[in-house]
This record gives sequence, structure tokens and C-alpha cells, in this order.
Amino acid sequence: MERFGLAAAVEVLPALLHASVLLFYMEGLVGFLFNVNHTVAYTLLTLVSFAVLVRLLLTIMLCHYTITTPHTKLLSRRSSGSS
Repeated sequence: MERFGLAAAVEVLPALLHASVLLFYMEGLVGFLFNVNHTVAYTLLTLVSFAVLVRLLLTIMLCHYTITTPHTKLLSRRSSGSS
């Protein structure tokens, strides 16, 4: 399993799932709502953008502060040099 990199592929799956949900909200739902109601679309766009910003900041913080966290993620292990 290590020869094929299966562990790294499995660890990337949550990031791919988050990306697919983000693309659904940004392109699908917000794009549809712009045709229906601009106020609701801008509200949802603001909420989704805020959630993406929080997720990005938490990921960056986890990459820099890996010593104090009880778990690690793929990005934090890559930035610290261990695999």
C-alpha cells in the first residue's frame, strides 16, 4: 500500500470533498439564486465566503502550530517535512 501511495490518496479525500461542496455552493446554488433573488444570492455568497475563509485560516494555523494539536493533517505533515 505504501508503494502505491494509498495512504496519501485517502488523506486527500476530505479536501476533495470540501472542494466539491464549495464548487456546488459557489457555482451551482449561488449562480441559480442570482437569477431568482439577488438579496438571497448575496447573503448566501457572503456566508459561503466567510466559511471558506475560516476553513482556510484554520488549515493555515494547523500547518504552523502542529506541536499543540492532538492530530495532524496532510498539509501540516508536508509543511513540517515528515511524511
